[in-house]
Amino acid sequence: MKNIVIVTEANEKVASGHLMECIEIAAVLREHKYNVSFFVNDDIDRAFLERIPFSYRTYSRNLQYGCKAICQTLITDSIDLVIFNFRRIEDDLLRYIRQKYSGTVLCIDELGHRHLSCNIIVNPMIDAYYHVYDDLDAKLYAGAKYLILSRKIQDYHKREKKIRENIQRICISMGGVDPFGTTVKLAKWIPEILPQVSIDIILGGGFLHWDVLKPIIKGKSNVSVYKNIDYVYELFFDADLVFCAGGNTLHELACIGAPTIIIPSMPHEVRNAKMFENYGFGAALPITGDITKKDVENGIIQVIPRETRLGFMKNGRLNFKGEGVFEFLKIIEI
Repeated sequence: MKNIVIVTEANEKVASGHLMECIEIAAVLREHKYNVSFFVNDDIDRAFLERIPFSYRTYSRNLQYGCKAICQTLITDSIDLVIFNFRRIEDDLLRYIRQKYSGTVLCIDELGHRHLSCNIIVNPMIDAYYHVYDDLDAKLYAGAKYLILSRKIQDYHKREKKIRENIQRICISMGGVDPFGTTVKLAKWIPEILPQVSIDIILGGGFLHWDVLKPIIKGKSNVSVYKNIDYVYELFFDADLVFCAGGNTLHELACIGAPTIIIPSMPHEVRNAKMFENYGFGAALPITGDITKKDVENGIIQVIPRETRLGFMKNGRLNFKGEGVFEFLKIIEI
Protein backbone atom coordinates (compact mmCIF):
# COMPACT_ATOMS: atom_id res chain seq x y z
CA MET A 1 0.00 0.00 0.00
CA LYS A 2 1.41 3.38 -0.96
CA ASN A 3 2.14 6.04 1.61
CA ILE A 4 1.54 9.55 0.29
CA VAL A 5 2.24 13.03 1.66
CA ILE A 6 0.39 16.08 0.26
CA VAL A 7 1.89 19.54 0.83
CA THR A 8 -0.16 22.63 -0.04
CA GLU A 9 -0.76 26.25 0.91
CA ALA A 10 -3.46 28.85 1.43
CA ASN A 11 -3.28 32.47 2.58
CA GLU A 12 -4.47 35.98 1.72
CA LYS A 13 -2.52 35.95 -1.56
CA VAL A 14 -2.93 32.37 -2.72
CA ALA A 15 -6.51 31.92 -1.40
CA SER A 16 -8.03 28.46 -1.02
CA GLY A 17 -8.00 26.89 -4.49
CA HIS A 18 -4.91 24.73 -4.03
CA LEU A 19 -6.05 23.69 -0.56
CA MET A 20 -9.47 22.57 -1.80
CA GLU A 21 -7.86 20.63 -4.65
CA CYS A 22 -5.67 18.77 -2.18
CA ILE A 23 -8.55 18.04 0.18
CA GLU A 24 -10.36 16.37 -2.74
CA ILE A 25 -7.23 14.45 -3.74
CA ALA A 26 -6.72 13.23 -0.17
CA ALA A 27 -10.34 12.11 0.12
CA VAL A 28 -10.19 10.09 -3.10
CA LEU A 29 -6.83 8.53 -2.25
CA ARG A 30 -8.07 7.49 1.16
CA GLU A 31 -11.15 5.92 -0.37
CA HIS A 32 -8.75 3.88 -2.53
CA LYS A 33 -6.91 2.69 0.60
CA TYR A 34 -3.82 4.90 0.35
CA ASN A 35 -2.24 6.19 3.56
CA VAL A 36 -2.28 9.98 3.23
CA SER A 37 -0.59 12.63 5.37
CA PHE A 38 -1.47 16.30 4.91
CA PHE A 39 0.72 19.41 5.36
CA VAL A 40 -0.37 23.08 5.21
CA ASN A 41 1.56 26.29 5.84
CA ASP A 42 1.69 27.42 9.48
CA ASP A 43 0.46 30.96 8.64
CA ILE A 44 -2.80 29.75 7.12
CA ASP A 45 -5.99 31.63 8.05
CA ARG A 46 -8.22 29.82 10.54
CA ALA A 47 -11.19 30.06 8.16
CA PHE A 48 -9.25 27.92 5.69
CA LEU A 49 -8.23 25.43 8.37
CA GLU A 50 -11.89 24.87 9.17
CA ARG A 51 -12.37 23.48 5.65
CA ILE A 52 -9.92 20.60 6.25
CA PRO A 53 -12.01 17.57 7.28
CA PHE A 54 -9.15 15.44 8.61
CA SER A 55 -5.96 15.73 10.66
CA TYR A 56 -3.08 17.74 9.28
CA ARG A 57 0.38 19.01 10.12
CA THR A 58 1.89 22.43 9.48
CA TYR A 59 5.20 23.49 7.97
CA SER A 60 7.19 26.72 8.07
CA ARG A 61 7.59 28.77 4.90
CA ASN A 62 11.23 29.20 5.83
CA LEU A 63 13.04 27.03 3.28
CA GLN A 64 15.46 25.52 5.76
CA TYR A 65 13.05 24.67 8.58
CA GLY A 66 10.02 23.87 6.43
CA CYS A 67 11.90 21.49 4.15
CA LYS A 68 13.64 19.85 7.05
CA ALA A 69 10.34 18.96 8.73
CA ILE A 70 8.79 17.67 5.51
CA CYS A 71 11.91 15.64 4.63
CA GLN A 72 11.96 14.08 8.08
CA THR A 73 8.40 12.88 7.56
CA LEU A 74 9.15 11.53 4.08
CA ILE A 75 12.03 9.46 5.44
CA THR A 76 10.72 8.29 8.81
CA ASP A 77 7.24 7.41 7.51
CA SER A 78 8.58 5.53 4.45
CA ILE A 79 6.67 7.79 2.06
CA ASP A 80 6.42 6.53 -1.53
CA LEU A 81 5.07 9.74 -3.09
CA VAL A 82 5.04 13.41 -2.11
CA ILE A 83 2.65 15.80 -3.87
CA PHE A 84 3.33 19.55 -3.86
CA ASN A 85 0.50 21.89 -4.86
CA PHE A 86 1.64 25.53 -4.58
CA ARG A 87 0.80 28.64 -6.56
CA ARG A 88 4.39 28.65 -7.80
CA ILE A 89 6.79 26.17 -6.24
CA GLU A 90 10.47 27.13 -6.20
CA ASP A 91 13.02 24.73 -7.64
CA ASP A 92 15.33 25.39 -4.67
CA LEU A 93 12.80 23.62 -2.45
CA LEU A 94 12.49 20.70 -4.84
CA ARG A 95 16.26 20.28 -5.18
CA TYR A 96 16.60 20.24 -1.40
CA ILE A 97 13.93 17.55 -1.15
CA ARG A 98 15.52 15.46 -3.89
CA GLN A 99 18.88 15.51 -2.13
CA LYS A 100 17.36 13.92 0.97
CA TYR A 101 14.49 11.84 -0.40
CA SER A 102 14.61 9.03 -2.96
CA GLY A 103 10.87 8.56 -3.51
CA THR A 104 8.65 10.08 -6.20
CA VAL A 105 8.03 13.84 -6.25
CA LEU A 106 4.91 15.12 -8.05
CA CYS A 107 4.21 18.81 -8.60
CA ILE A 108 0.83 20.27 -9.48
CA ASP A 109 1.92 23.40 -11.31
CA GLU A 110 0.17 26.24 -13.10
CA LEU A 111 2.61 28.53 -14.80
CA GLY A 112 5.43 26.51 -16.41
CA HIS A 113 8.38 28.24 -18.11
CA ARG A 114 11.05 27.12 -15.64
CA HIS A 115 12.85 23.97 -14.49
CA LEU A 116 11.27 21.81 -11.79
CA SER A 117 13.35 19.07 -10.16
CA CYS A 118 10.60 16.49 -9.80
CA ASN A 119 9.47 13.20 -11.32
CA ILE A 120 5.95 14.15 -12.42
CA ILE A 121 4.29 17.46 -13.30
CA VAL A 122 0.52 17.80 -13.54
CA ASN A 123 -0.32 21.13 -15.17
CA PRO A 124 -4.09 21.77 -15.33
CA MET A 125 -3.95 25.07 -17.22
CA ILE A 126 -6.31 25.32 -20.18
CA ASP A 127 -3.79 27.34 -22.22
CA ALA A 128 -0.90 25.31 -23.66
CA TYR A 129 1.31 28.39 -23.35
CA TYR A 130 1.84 27.37 -19.70
CA HIS A 131 2.74 23.76 -20.51
CA VAL A 132 6.31 24.66 -21.51
CA TYR A 133 9.19 23.84 -19.10
CA ASP A 134 12.94 24.43 -19.21
CA ASP A 135 15.04 21.25 -19.56
CA LEU A 136 12.04 19.06 -18.85
CA ASP A 137 13.06 15.84 -17.08
CA ALA A 138 9.71 15.03 -15.52
CA LYS A 139 6.74 13.20 -16.97
CA LEU A 140 4.23 15.89 -17.93
CA TYR A 141 0.43 15.58 -17.84
CA ALA A 142 -1.08 18.82 -19.08
CA GLY A 143 -4.49 20.29 -19.84
CA ALA A 144 -7.72 21.32 -18.14
CA LYS A 145 -8.90 17.71 -17.87
CA TYR A 146 -6.45 17.32 -14.96
CA LEU A 147 -7.87 20.17 -12.86
CA ILE A 148 -9.06 18.86 -9.51
CA LEU A 149 -12.63 19.88 -8.70
CA SER A 150 -14.98 18.60 -6.06
CA ARG A 151 -16.81 15.45 -7.12
CA LYS A 152 -20.02 17.17 -6.03
CA ILE A 153 -19.78 19.10 -9.29
CA GLN A 154 -20.74 15.92 -11.14
CA ASP A 155 -24.27 16.05 -9.74
CA TYR A 156 -24.81 19.56 -11.07
CA HIS A 157 -23.21 18.71 -14.41
CA LYS A 158 -25.83 16.00 -14.89
CA ARG A 159 -28.83 18.04 -13.78
CA GLU A 160 -30.90 19.99 -16.29
CA LYS A 161 -30.19 23.69 -15.85
CA LYS A 162 -32.90 26.18 -16.72
CA ILE A 163 -31.89 29.22 -18.75
CA ARG A 164 -34.57 31.85 -18.12
CA GLU A 165 -35.62 34.37 -20.72
CA ASN A 166 -34.54 37.30 -18.54
CA ILE A 167 -31.72 37.72 -16.04
CA GLN A 168 -33.38 37.52 -12.64
CA ARG A 169 -30.62 36.27 -10.35
CA ILE A 170 -26.93 37.24 -10.44
CA CYS A 171 -24.18 35.65 -8.40
CA ILE A 172 -20.84 37.31 -7.57
CA SER A 173 -18.00 34.95 -6.64
CA MET A 174 -14.54 36.50 -6.93
CA GLY A 175 -12.55 33.89 -5.02
CA GLY A 176 -11.58 33.03 -1.48
CA VAL A 177 -9.74 36.30 -0.85
CA ASP A 178 -10.55 38.74 -3.69
CA PRO A 179 -7.38 40.75 -3.01
CA PHE A 180 -8.33 43.63 -5.32
CA GLY A 181 -11.87 44.13 -4.01
CA THR A 182 -13.69 43.41 -7.26
CA THR A 183 -16.68 42.20 -5.25
CA VAL A 184 -17.06 45.68 -3.77
CA LYS A 185 -17.13 47.30 -7.21
CA LEU A 186 -19.68 44.83 -8.54
CA ALA A 187 -21.89 45.19 -5.47
CA LYS A 188 -22.07 48.91 -6.19
CA TRP A 189 -22.36 48.83 -9.98
CA ILE A 190 -24.69 45.91 -10.73
CA PRO A 191 -27.71 47.27 -8.79
CA GLU A 192 -27.28 50.52 -10.69
CA ILE A 193 -27.21 48.68 -14.03
CA LEU A 194 -29.93 46.09 -13.26
CA PRO A 195 -31.88 47.42 -10.26
CA GLN A 196 -34.53 44.69 -10.32
CA VAL A 197 -32.29 41.60 -10.13
CA SER A 198 -31.55 39.55 -7.03
CA ILE A 199 -27.85 39.39 -6.20
CA ASP A 200 -26.07 36.65 -4.26
CA ILE A 201 -22.60 37.65 -3.07
CA ILE A 202 -20.33 34.74 -2.13
CA LEU A 203 -17.36 35.61 0.07
CA GLY A 204 -14.48 33.25 0.70
CA GLY A 205 -12.97 32.58 4.09
CA GLY A 206 -10.17 35.08 3.49
CA PHE A 207 -12.24 37.97 2.10
CA LEU A 208 -10.41 41.21 2.93
CA HIS A 209 -12.93 43.98 2.25
CA TRP A 210 -15.96 43.40 4.46
CA ASP A 211 -15.70 46.81 6.13
CA VAL A 212 -15.94 48.47 2.71
CA LEU A 213 -18.62 46.15 1.33
CA LYS A 214 -20.97 46.30 4.32
CA PRO A 215 -22.16 49.94 3.92
CA ILE A 216 -22.60 49.46 0.15
CA ILE A 217 -25.09 46.61 0.56
CA LYS A 218 -26.77 47.92 3.72
CA GLY A 219 -30.52 48.20 3.30
CA LYS A 220 -30.61 46.47 -0.10
CA SER A 221 -33.27 43.79 0.22
CA ASN A 222 -32.35 42.23 -3.12
CA VAL A 223 -28.75 41.50 -2.02
CA SER A 224 -27.81 38.39 -0.02
CA VAL A 225 -24.33 37.65 1.33
CA TYR A 226 -22.90 34.17 1.95
CA LYS A 227 -19.50 33.62 3.55
CA ASN A 228 -17.35 30.49 3.41
CA ILE A 229 -20.32 28.24 2.60
CA ASP A 230 -20.31 24.64 1.40
CA TYR A 231 -23.40 24.90 -0.85
CA VAL A 232 -21.95 27.34 -3.38
CA TYR A 233 -22.78 25.03 -6.33
CA GLU A 234 -26.48 25.35 -5.58
CA LEU A 235 -26.23 29.14 -5.90
CA PHE A 236 -24.28 28.79 -9.15
CA PHE A 237 -26.86 26.37 -10.51
CA ASP A 238 -29.75 28.71 -9.72
CA ALA A 239 -28.06 31.82 -11.13
CA ASP A 240 -28.90 33.35 -14.50
CA LEU A 241 -25.47 35.01 -14.58
CA VAL A 242 -22.30 34.67 -12.51
CA PHE A 243 -19.35 37.03 -12.18
CA CYS A 244 -16.07 35.30 -11.35
CA ALA A 245 -12.30 35.55 -11.78
CA GLY A 246 -10.23 33.26 -14.01
CA GLY A 247 -9.31 30.42 -11.65
CA ASN A 248 -10.91 27.18 -10.47
CA THR A 249 -14.36 28.72 -10.05
CA LEU A 250 -14.46 29.46 -13.77
CA HIS A 251 -13.96 25.76 -14.51
CA GLU A 252 -16.68 24.87 -12.01
CA LEU A 253 -19.12 27.26 -13.65
CA ALA A 254 -18.39 25.84 -17.09
CA CYS A 255 -18.98 22.32 -15.80
CA ILE A 256 -22.30 23.40 -14.24
CA GLY A 257 -23.21 25.40 -17.34
CA ALA A 258 -23.83 28.66 -15.48
CA PRO A 259 -23.58 31.69 -17.84
CA THR A 260 -20.55 33.66 -16.73
CA ILE A 261 -18.81 37.02 -17.05
CA ILE A 262 -15.08 36.72 -16.32
CA ILE A 263 -13.03 39.43 -14.64
CA PRO A 264 -9.44 38.14 -14.43
CA SER A 265 -7.58 38.99 -11.23
CA MET A 266 -4.07 38.07 -12.43
CA PRO A 267 -2.21 38.16 -15.76
CA HIS A 268 -2.39 34.40 -16.34
CA GLU A 269 -6.15 34.55 -15.78
CA VAL A 270 -6.43 36.93 -18.74
CA ARG A 271 -5.21 34.10 -20.97
CA ASN A 272 -7.56 31.69 -19.20
CA ALA A 273 -10.54 33.96 -19.86
CA LYS A 274 -9.71 34.24 -23.57
CA MET A 275 -9.34 30.48 -23.87
CA PHE A 276 -12.75 29.92 -22.30
CA GLU A 277 -14.19 32.40 -24.77
CA ASN A 278 -12.56 30.37 -27.55
CA TYR A 279 -14.44 27.34 -26.25
CA GLY A 280 -17.68 29.34 -26.44
CA PHE A 281 -18.08 29.79 -22.70
CA GLY A 282 -18.15 33.12 -20.87
CA ALA A 283 -17.60 36.76 -21.70
CA ALA A 284 -14.18 38.11 -20.74
CA LEU A 285 -13.79 41.64 -19.39
CA PRO A 286 -10.56 43.58 -18.62
CA ILE A 287 -8.37 42.57 -15.70
CA THR A 288 -9.72 43.70 -12.34
CA GLY A 289 -7.26 46.58 -11.95
CA ASP A 290 -8.58 48.16 -15.15
CA ILE A 291 -12.27 47.29 -14.89
CA THR A 292 -14.85 50.09 -15.11
CA LYS A 293 -18.58 50.29 -14.62
CA LYS A 294 -18.96 50.73 -18.38
CA ASP A 295 -17.07 47.45 -18.96
CA VAL A 296 -19.45 45.65 -16.63
CA GLU A 297 -22.48 47.24 -18.28
CA ASN A 298 -21.23 46.21 -21.73
CA GLY A 299 -20.60 42.68 -20.48
CA ILE A 300 -24.14 42.41 -19.15
CA ILE A 301 -25.59 43.75 -22.41
CA GLN A 302 -23.61 41.09 -24.26
CA VAL A 303 -25.18 38.23 -22.27
CA ILE A 304 -28.74 39.51 -21.94
CA PRO A 305 -29.99 37.50 -24.97
CA ARG A 306 -31.16 34.09 -23.81
CA GLU A 307 -29.53 32.44 -26.84
CA THR A 308 -26.13 33.74 -25.74
CA ARG A 309 -26.53 32.32 -22.25
CA LEU A 310 -27.93 29.08 -23.62
CA GLY A 311 -24.83 28.76 -25.81
CA PHE A 312 -22.59 29.30 -22.78
CA MET A 313 -24.37 26.53 -20.92
CA LYS A 314 -24.13 24.02 -23.76
CA ASN A 315 -20.49 24.78 -24.58
CA GLY A 316 -19.42 24.76 -20.94
CA ARG A 317 -20.95 21.39 -20.25
CA LEU A 318 -19.70 19.94 -23.51
CA ASN A 319 -16.06 20.89 -22.96
CA PHE A 320 -15.65 20.72 -19.17
CA LYS A 321 -16.65 17.54 -17.38
CA GLY A 322 -15.11 18.13 -13.95
CA GLU A 323 -13.48 14.70 -13.83
CA GLY A 324 -9.92 15.84 -13.04
CA VAL A 325 -9.67 13.96 -9.76
CA PHE A 326 -10.25 10.67 -11.58
CA GLU A 327 -7.60 11.54 -14.18
CA PHE A 328 -5.24 12.39 -11.34
CA LEU A 329 -5.93 9.04 -9.68
CA LYS A 330 -4.92 7.28 -12.90
CA ILE A 331 -1.54 9.02 -12.74
CA ILE A 332 -1.02 7.92 -9.14
CA GLU A 333 -1.86 4.33 -10.01
CA ILE A 334 0.51 4.04 -12.99
